[in-house]
Amino acid sequence: MPTITALDKRAASFNQMIQRVACDEQGIICCNVCFEPLRSLQSGDTGTPQNLVDNISCENLYAYEDAGMASGAYLASQTLRYRVTKEVEARDHADAAFEGIRTIYELGAKGKRPGFFPKPYAGRYSNHFSRDQYLFVMTGLVEYLTIADNPRQTAVLDMLERMAAYWIDIDYKTSYFGLPSSCHLDDYMGSVFLGIVGIAACATGAPRLQREYDRLHHHQRLGHRMPQTLMATFRRGETYDAAMYFRQVENAIMMKAMAIDDIWDRDPEYRDLWRQSLRTFWEDDLRVPLDSKTGLNHFIVGYDFETGRTYLTDPGVIEELENPLNLSVLNWGGLRQNAGSSQTAFAAAIIADRLHLSDANDTMQLILNKLSLECFRGITAPDSRHVPPGHEFEQNILNTGYVTYWLWTYWLARERSLIDESLP
Repeated sequence: MPTITALDKRAASFNQMIQRVACDEQGIICCNVCFEPLRSLQSGDTGTPQNLVDNISCENLYAYEDAGMASGAYLASQTLRYRVTKEVEARDHADAAFEGIRTIYELGAKGKRPGFFPKPYAGRYSNHFSRDQYLFVMTGLVEYLTIADNPRQTAVLDMLERMAAYWIDIDYKTSYFGLPSSCHLDDYMGSVFLGIVGIAACATGAPRLQREYDRLHHHQRLGHRMPQTLMATFRRGETYDAAMYFRQVENAIMMKAMAIDDIWDRDPEYRDLWRQSLRTFWEDDLRVPLDSKTGLNHFIVGYDFETGRTYLTDPGVIEELENPLNLSVLNWGGLRQNAGSSQTAFAAAIIADRLHLSDANDTMQLILNKLSLECFRGITAPDSRHVPPGHEFEQNILNTGYVTYWLWTYWLARERSLIDESLP
């Protein structure tokens, strides 16, 4: 197994790639780039536009759809790196990442209102946003508070307060890619709003946010619902999207683990609930998609209610699985994998730290050690049958968003002494 020195060299190479290829001229971290040759996405790299977002080309959709998440994760990683190493370069990269995030924030402030954080397709304003963008960015910002200069600290606190207030003011209701509007408190990921509101409440002390956090925790029962998992849902005989399949479940678990970590010190009397939640994530969902041989995650895994076991699927359309966006990636079976395991590693790091669980630490380190740059291709598949129709191009896309999650996990693990620094 690689030593900490080998991982540190890998972190340095990943960081260099992010700076050289994924960081656009405004300091925004693009979530996908071209793999061969290694460069930003251009027309023709990403196939035919899906028309999910009006007037946005497919290459800009792929480059910026999760740019907020990538930018927030990168900001957190470089902040942690600076706290661990005191390297001036890390501080400079964190400052630049913050300015990229501030650029996106100001697009939203001018386009709609302060606190609206849009998806910045091609570095421009859009009406599209999501709770995961908010949680990643706000978590990165609150980490950055610990090293930011005074003017930037003031800006961060204002951004955090207004970003939380935006969700409160819209009653947590929004649509996604034109689907009917719904309240995002209601699904099994709704508890992530304890993180979104709690981060801002803890950092700013704003009375309105303190009251809203308490309301969400107790009256909306988001605290009680935090341990919810898909596995538990399926065991009860209930479906999700009309069927029993795990699809990129690592994103939900990463966000919930992140939210728990963010609010860990806010309500010490609820730590048993947070511990129970982390334990449930570990025992139920987190390891379901992981292939320990490759260090990658399977995109889709089925659940058999009769036997209580999970299973890999054959290539082809899974007819019973709802697909309102009519995207082949959402209901195409098969053995395709990706580096979503970097999200598994992050959640495992939080679980290892908070529960002192050595198995979780082992899983985190296995993934960090397995994931070379090649592993971050958009799709890794045994043959073409396992690639959703129209998405063959993803085999030559590099998911730089996942690389930022790897970096975040690595520096988090270094700061919390989850990796043995005594190794030669």
